[in-house]
Amino acid sequence: MAEQLSKSKNTSVAGMVDAGIAASKGGKVRLLRPDELPEDWDPSADSRLTAYRLYTLCERKKRAVDALAYNGLVQSWPEIVRLAREDLFDEDAE
Repeated sequence: MAEQLSKSKNTSVAGMVDAGIAASKGGKVRLLRPDELPEDWDPSADSRLTAYRLYTLCERKKRAVDALAYNGLVQSWPEIVRLAREDLFDEDAE
């Protein structure tokens, strides 16, 4: 069922496991909580965008604290991107 659902969102269970945001064992799949993510997890290294989907899933699972964290990320993302570009252009000017 998880594989079928993931395919409808243009991803796969293996892809989410490889991205470091899900665990799959014994035919069971679950998203990792933020505190379970690997310390070296870097979403910018993965071409798949996950924050909106994670928010929706957490909200449905009644994981309000996690949903709020992901929602904060989604809300902040445009500013994060703007600041990252600004920093990049500042470094190029030096």
